[in-house]
Amino acid sequence: MRQVLSLIILIFFFGTTSAANYLTFTAEADNSAFGIKIEESYDMDEADSSAINTLRKNNTPDVQYSLDRGKSWTALPTDTLIRLKRKGDKALLRGNNPKGFSKIYTIGTAYTRFVMTGRIAASGSVMSLIDGKGETTVIPNDYCFYKLFSKCESLTQAPQLPATTQAKGCYQFMFLGCTNLTQAPELPATQLSEECYAGMFSRCESLKKAPELPATRLKDGCYKGMFKECIRLTQAPELPATTLAYNCYYNMFEDCISLPNAPYPSDTCIASPANNELYGEKKMKNGPMDTIDVLRVNQDTTHLKFNTNSIVHKYSFGRRFNRINDSKLEIETLDRQKRFFNCEGCTIARYSVDQKEGIAYLTSIDIVSDSKDDEAHLRTTTQDGELVSDITLNLSPSMTIHLSINDSLIKIDSIGPLPDIKENDKLKLVAIADDGRKLKILQSRWWDDDRMGGTLDDVCTDDQIVNKTFMCLQKKRWKKTWVSIWVMAQESKKIWRPCLRFFWSPKE
Repeated sequence: MRQVLSLIILIFFFGTTSAANYLTFTAEADNSAFGIKIEESYDMDEADSSAINTLRKNNTPDVQYSLDRGKSWTALPTDTLIRLKRKGDKALLRGNNPKGFSKIYTIGTAYTRFVMTGRIAASGSVMSLIDGKGETTVIPNDYCFYKLFSKCESLTQAPQLPATTQAKGCYQFMFLGCTNLTQAPELPATQLSEECYAGMFSRCESLKKAPELPATRLKDGCYKGMFKECIRLTQAPELPATTLAYNCYYNMFEDCISLPNAPYPSDTCIASPANNELYGEKKMKNGPMDTIDVLRVNQDTTHLKFNTNSIVHKYSFGRRFNRINDSKLEIETLDRQKRFFNCEGCTIARYSVDQKEGIAYLTSIDIVSDSKDDEAHLRTTTQDGELVSDITLNLSPSMTIHLSINDSLIKIDSIGPLPDIKENDKLKLVAIADDGRKLKILQSRWWDDDRMGGTLDDVCTDDQIVNKTFMCLQKKRWKKTWVSIWVMAQESKKIWRPCLRFFWSPKE
């Protein structure tokens, strides 16, 4: 009888374990390790010691791990690494956190994130950190998994995210800086929450394909910066949503420099794909007429952004935008009349619209123009053809920018490593038009955007590039960074003054 009872208990135990869908970490290299860490920051003007203690107490989630397939469980202490000694070793994780994993308050932020070394693939449901089994599909609180795997460069595979009921900011920056994550998890939710996916895969440099996004009703900022700086992303998702929201697509594909084409959100587009590596931008003046200098560099498509002081912002807004053809957009005005935004001498490859308080504003366009043309126009007209505003585009010749190293030219348009630069190398920038003409560069300045680590000691002018190469380009020896060059190029009496940016990854 005792043996039968023991057998029943064992069957029940292993049956329960196999039914659970635990978050699982699998070592893909010997001596990999994982742990948890609590990150804290406070607004000292609002926080007192009592409030800080409460915040810390409410942000110490229950986390347990098992190294023997669920036979025994141990509490995972903070700031302690758990070793997975051999490739293939696994750790199961669970928690009892029915009110949420991490929480954010007005007085400050205290959230819990994983830390990792080696190479680790995650699998199973992240929801086992909430219910202990991975069965629930309801995220219990705002910012529940905020930055959960942020900066985990050792993470090679994401866990399952099965939740269909979300909360505000629940996955915000969840995989920020996971540079070895190659595939995104499925995102099944069709009803989203504010900022739920904001920055979720930002700086995931190895991610090549975005997950499907089936939601048809969006919330404010839900996809904001979702794939920002995913420099190897080549395949974007379809955007089937028909009910949109403020900033829902804002900077969604910003600096996705390998993405050939950002998707259209719908026929009534409200988006901000901002996906070009190099683009011209100039703050426009007030008034119904203006001129923009457009530097056409390294690509057929040129990205133009319009700020809140621009003519476009003031005269091209309404209830919604619709594409009429390759060069014309229809604007339904607030009084339900029609205006038209026309690209004359160019075509509109993509356009972005931002909506605020029920009003849609044109925020950017990607234009394609003939390389032989030196001028185009952006004109807004009434339904009767009356001119409302007129912007002249002063088009540069289509050109490439090169870094000359001892008279050897290296084209600046790559995300790969550039050649090593020595202290005494002779450097200069060279602009070459598509027909082989060299354009005069009047002035240039280099600086590091400090987005991915590493900084320059100061802003390097063209003279400093020649005279202080070692200080400007090698002294800090950063691994990878965005670098901007402000270029003033000239041909005849025309001058173009925009900024171009590229991804610098020096050889180590």
